[in-house]
Amino acid sequence: MASFYISEIFDSIDGEGKRTGYMATFIRLTGCNLRCSYCDTIYALDREKDAVEVLSENELYSCIKAYPWKRLTFTGGEPLLHPLINLLNRLGQEGYESNIETNGSVPLLEEKLDGRRPDNVFYTMDIKSLSSGMSQQMRWDNMKWLGPKDVVKFVVSGDKDLDQMKKVIDEYQLDGEGHPLVYVSPVFGAIEPKSLVDYVKAHQLANVCVQVQLHKVIWDPTMRGV
Repeated sequence: MASFYISEIFDSIDGEGKRTGYMATFIRLTGCNLRCSYCDTIYALDREKDAVEVLSENELYSCIKAYPWKRLTFTGGEPLLHPLINLLNRLGQEGYESNIETNGSVPLLEEKLDGRRPDNVFYTMDIKSLSSGMSQQMRWDNMKWLGPKDVVKFVVSGDKDLDQMKKVIDEYQLDGEGHPLVYVSPVFGAIEPKSLVDYVKAHQLANVCVQVQLHKVIWDPTMRGV
């Protein structure tokens, strides 16, 4: 039976992405194949050391059902290192909408499902910036599975990262119809959000949404479970 290594489960507003400000249940899974320079969830990187508990699919399903929200965010760590398919199918059939926050370096669900995707699932996929130290780990083949319901997210700390973002947008024509939504946010404390606005304006990136991590504005930036 599938096992899920859990760092924390909580409910709060979504702090970033297309559901910013809406209540959701967060399932933070432990274990990640990357070590980004700006990682803000280092407490969830090692599956064996960092897991608070290990739950079966039924146990995790029961935990999710205990919350009133139909919006779910699976995050980590890297959630796609866990056996999510059956659980997502089950939840989708019950009207849950699942956001899979993935680091972009591992295959998406479609690779195992012959191009299909569980119902009511969308991705928020990081495009690893140069400053992350992990940009060479990107699995660019993932881009072919993304559509207008999905999000690609750039987390940037300076001009080189912003130029990399524009290059990716141009190469994959992310400013056109039928493509995923594009969000850019600053590495917290490394660059002023104003610089992102200035860049988007200067380069006429009409379909790029500048965002901040709202939960770090409302609460202490290091606080967990919010």
